Amino acid sequence: MGIILGIASLLCALFAAITVKPDFVPFLPDLALTEPFAQLLAMRGVLAIVFVGLGVLLLLISAILRGFLRRFWLTRISAVVLIIAGLIHAGVVYDRGINNPGHLPKDQGISGAQHGDGSLTVLSYNTLGGATNTDQLADVIVNNGVDVVSLPETSTKRGQELLAELQKHGMKFQIFTTETPKWNPEFSSTILLISESLGKYKKVSLPMQNVPELSIVSAEPASGNGPKMIAAHPIAPTHRNIDLWKREISAVYGLCESQKNYILAGDFNSTVDHQNALGANCADAVAEAGSAGLGTWPANMPALLSAPIDRVLHDGATYRGQKATTVRIGNSDHRGILVRLGQQ
Repeated sequence: MGIILGIASLLCALFAAITVKPDFVPFLPDLALTEPFAQLLAMRGVLAIVFVGLGVLLLLISAILRGFLRRFWLTRISAVVLIIAGLIHAGVVYDRGINNPGHLPKDQGISGAQHGDGSLTVLSYNTLGGATNTDQLADVIVNNGVDVVSLPETSTKRGQELLAELQKHGMKFQIFTTETPKWNPEFSSTILLISESLGKYKKVSLPMQNVPELSIVSAEPASGNGPKMIAAHPIAPTHRNIDLWKREISAVYGLCESQKNYILAGDFNSTVDHQNALGANCADAVAEAGSAGLGTWPANMPALLSAPIDRVLHDGATYRGQKATTVRIGNSDHRGILVRLGQQ
């Protein structure tokens, strides 16, 4: 009994250690991009609870069965490793930031009447099609002075409806779409809204290769002055699509190297761990604002236990994240992420 428990405990401890540092085996590819670690790493809060709980349980079992006799040394060591791994995951979540005020301070940035302090406010919200009401979205945009909106899983029709609703509130936006055919599933459509207060924008293509189905749309200032805006939504890392997922997130994070003065927002279906595994040098506005430990999916779980896959990135040279919060409206399976970026 002691030997079986010890071996099982050791295997669990090794698995936990790999989740802490998936690239620790030098002759293997980074496990953060392979199953099941690609999915599990996104849920560090859950891993923290599971590993600490399992470690404590193993210590109790070894104590009850044998009173901590010597033959249970392997179980006890494994339990300690599990607890340490869980605490490391919890520490990572805390270090990335758990500030979640629920709303942003009064907007002092660019508006139709003035330049203000030059700050920009960005909202990324996967609306799950019609699960998020345009009235509710408009309220968030108006109340927080949002300048740029990225809406994955949103049809062109719903984007136009939101545009009309915002106009009722005196806010004028330009709309850019992935031009997804109306008979295609709504999850393949992404909408980008840019406030007219930022000046006229024009739709542009991006240097994408080998990802023809990637849902992404971008626009740049017609004047040539100002940040390029990009809304993206790579596919989820399901077992069937894991290779396509790797190609799509590689293409999206690759924009951090190929683009300058950009703001990239959307449902990335990946976290900073996957970004780091790809070696992408992207500045994370949510992390800079002290909120990158908060998850956005699934919305029915606490933010500390959810996956922070809805993100706002930039080149790190022009802007810096100042304040951020998650928002939840409607019945989408995602929370939205709301970020204010100030000029450096």
